[in-house]
Amino acid sequence: MSKRLWVLIGSVVLVACLGAAFWITLRPGKAEEIRVGYMRISSHVPVIAAADESLGFFKKHGLKVVLEQFPDTPALMKGLEAGRIDIAYQVTPDILWTAGASGRQYYTCFVVQSTKEAPIDGVYAIGDVTSASLGGKVVGCFPGPTAMGMTKAIMKAVYGLEAGQYELQPVPPPLQISSLKSGKIAALFTYEPLGTLAVEHGGAKRVLRAPVEEHVIDPWTGGVGLLSKRLAMERRETSKAFIKAVRESVDHLVSHPELMAKMTVELQPGMDLETAKKVPFQKHIFADSTGNVAAIRDYLSKQLPVYQKLGIVGSNVNQDVQVFSGEQ
Repeated sequence: MSKRLWVLIGSVVLVACLGAAFWITLRPGKAEEIRVGYMRISSHVPVIAAADESLGFFKKHGLKVVLEQFPDTPALMKGLEAGRIDIAYQVTPDILWTAGASGRQYYTCFVVQSTKEAPIDGVYAIGDVTSASLGGKVVGCFPGPTAMGMTKAIMKAVYGLEAGQYELQPVPPPLQISSLKSGKIAALFTYEPLGTLAVEHGGAKRVLRAPVEEHVIDPWTGGVGLLSKRLAMERRETSKAFIKAVRESVDHLVSHPELMAKMTVELQPGMDLETAKKVPFQKHIFADSTGNVAAIRDYLSKQLPVYQKLGIVGSNVNQDVQVFSGEQ
């Protein structure tokens, strides 16, 4: 083979290699997939909005998010424990403390703050009975230890009723409105948008908004975002991108209430647009962990004694919670 032919072949191979390298450099990066669990409550709408293709918050940050809906907090946590999801979008902080005590590790990525002036989720709806006649009745609540503990505290603070003077019954969210309307439960502690739906379509005669903040603790940590240990430790940039996208989604929904109402209709069976417009929604993420680790630790440490006093968590829980930091 002539020298000239070898030079020609070498030139073609070199050009092909350079072209391939150039194409690899310029082609769009593959979106990283993460699995996120959520529930049908108002404060979870931002993660649904962030995943919406037309809004593109997750897409903007190079994320491919697969959402999985869970009926309540215990089911959501089972999904995280089993590895079905990487993130439990928002759960009550008792889970964070008790998980640490049992040796499981989750990383907080943000905390939610709810106040009397800007309540997030907690509402207390009373059915077709007078407040004074709740003694001896069945009182329903959202499943989970925090909802049960807060309901007991509200019943004592507002009505002077101890736990044994009424029957407390966790009610699955799909059955809450029908249970209140039919009289199976006389009152209901739940989260929005079910509270507003109870007033408009569930026969509730009276609603206490922000009952936790008014009678138990103000501000109240309505929830914490939890990352799996694997996601937090091995995919830090992905975790940071998720937090940023959710922040942007919350801001967008606050400034576009008509979109929030539309997505609430899609979220909650039996919800109509006019009712959805009455559901309050606030900017609620108090601090995220991309620069506020100390603030999160301080905030949770102030909440813990209240949860212990109410018996929601014991005295042996892990107070030194794991907080995700992009700088780890």
